[in-house]
Amino acid sequence: MPENDASRQGRRRAHRKTKTGCLDCRQRRVKCDERKPVCSACVRRNRTCVWLTTSAHAVGSDSNRPASRTQSPSSRTPEQSSQAYSFPTPASSSINCLDAFPILPQPSGDQSFRFDLGDLALLHHWTFAACESICHASGEIEIWRRLFPEVGFQYSFVARALLSLAALHLAHETQDAVLQAQYVNRAISHHNYGLTEFRNIVTRLNKENSEALFIWSILNVVYVFGMLNLGAPGSSAKNKDQILGTGWIPMLHGVTAIVHPAYEHLVGGRLSTFLRLRNWDELDLDNPSNDADLELQRIKEAWEDSADKGVYDEALQILRRCRRFMDQFKDMSESELAQMGYNQTWSGPLIFIHVGPEAYFKLLSQRQPPALILFAHFGAMVYGLRKHWFIGDLGKNIVEAVDELLGSYWRPYLSWPLRFVHGNEHIA
Repeated sequence: MPENDASRQGRRRAHRKTKTGCLDCRQRRVKCDERKPVCSACVRRNRTCVWLTTSAHAVGSDSNRPASRTQSPSSRTPEQSSQAYSFPTPASSSINCLDAFPILPQPSGDQSFRFDLGDLALLHHWTFAACESICHASGEIEIWRRLFPEVGFQYSFVARALLSLAALHLAHETQDAVLQAQYVNRAISHHNYGLTEFRNIVTRLNKENSEALFIWSILNVVYVFGMLNLGAPGSSAKNKDQILGTGWIPMLHGVTAIVHPAYEHLVGGRLSTFLRLRNWDELDLDNPSNDADLELQRIKEAWEDSADKGVYDEALQILRRCRRFMDQFKDMSESELAQMGYNQTWSGPLIFIHVGPEAYFKLLSQRQPPALILFAHFGAMVYGLRKHWFIGDLGKNIVEAVDELLGSYWRPYLSWPLRFVHGNEHIA
């Protein structure tokens, strides 16, 4: 006897259950389209797409039995859990790193920060590799290795910054393009969520949270440089703006804004080594220290008749002091270097950004030729630090971007930076 419409509608349509979907879909008991490495549901919900590998189901004496419906991820054996995590792949194969910096993900559901196995792996990498790749001062490495994670366990945005840098360091280390994209995606995700939390707290700056905010700002400097170093320089105006500091110079100036209200508290605390420039004011600028310093002084001719001569002269003196500050470490003994603490070598160029005259950076943003010439010499200083993974070719890209903008008329003032970054000259 044929079925009536009511009985046909009331009967649930049979479907084959699958145990091969991603963990998020399985936990929510929804059908997963099993698109790998990221299923459509996880892309739509901005979730990390986690898959159980085939070998994970073969662990233990009960591996051939169907898994219990009530089994949660936390009830899996350590062996199962260790094989369960895979890094997400970006939805798009084209990642513009600096474009990702200001774009924040839209929170969906509970965004409280909880470590997963991938995060623990990143924390391990931070502790034993990434932090040492950033800080080479033996007396200060424990600040990066121990103190930063300690603060991170109190403030999740600091923890996310650490994990983001660990992922970014792995992205720089790998030669596998697919794996690099996965690490970059992980770094961007942690950074964006951390940035959201940072912005919420920075408006309530006080003594209790100033240390965490300052640590995040330090880590953010490395993150922005590391992301910029991953991108291809190209020849577009947008990339030139990025290379010439449109995004990262205001960000570095923002660190000063954070430090200033809480300076007395920070300088007397555990992070004082980041705030002391030791013998900065005692450096002798009366006599040229080397050929690079002589070249710096010669470029004054470029703005001799400029109405902004005073601004450029001040910026030049600060740039000379930064170079002298960096050069002194070459002849120091191990004990002297230990006394100098953190502020060695790669801090030198960053000092110029922090203490350079505000009027100069305004002229730089207007792309005034004398300002760009000075910035090309700054780029040569940065190029001297190219062995650091987060610096890379940034200095060379700065010099070449300035040369392309200014053309042949101003090239005599760029001769030394161009020779240096193209391998025809060494810093004396």
